[in-house]
Amino acid sequence: MSIYEKLNAIQIELKANKNQYNNFGKYAYRSLEDIQMALKPLLKAHKASVLLSDDIVLVGDRFYNKSTATLIDIESGEKVEVFAMAREPMSRKGMDESQITVATSSYSRKSAMNGLLAIDDNRDPDVTTQDETPNVKTETLGWYLKAKDVNSKNFCSHFMIQAKQAKELLEDKPKLDAMIDEFLKQNAS
Repeated sequence: MSIYEKLNAIQIELKANKNQYNNFGKYAYRSLEDIQMALKPLLKAHKASVLLSDDIVLVGDRFYNKSTATLIDIESGEKVEVFAMAREPMSRKGMDESQITVATSSYSRKSAMNGLLAIDDNRDPDVTTQDETPNVKTETLGWYLKAKDVNSKNFCSHFMIQAKQAKELLEDKPKLDAMIDEFLKQNAS
């Protein structure tokens, strides 16, 4: 079985439940640890291993955490790698600088694992009902970005926007528009 066949089997068989709950945002989510726990039996069954690593890279004038998730076929040594990047915010209330770095690493590692294992864990930071349909009575960040031809998932991942921040951004449209301009400039090409 090739590395890609093993990866495909693992992606299909993986069931990583959303075992965590955010009381503030009122939503369930899966942590990196939840993914790893669900993944371990599949790695054993398919004779594979996963390694996670981080690098700090300078892009423009900002530092990003670049996390790489590598699936290794134990039998052949073949590898498949996926990376994701997350930018540290300048500051975060209640966190010192080392905590910000660790949180950013965790976020980019989880994003890399999501990419490698075909887990769609992104949610638009929109107000939604229980069936995940947008609440049409409320303007949402996702709709605002769509109107500006901006991919909301990529935008929110780039700026590490959580659901609770979406409303704040919508209340400050000049700031939001400036962020959109910055995002479009950095992602042009």
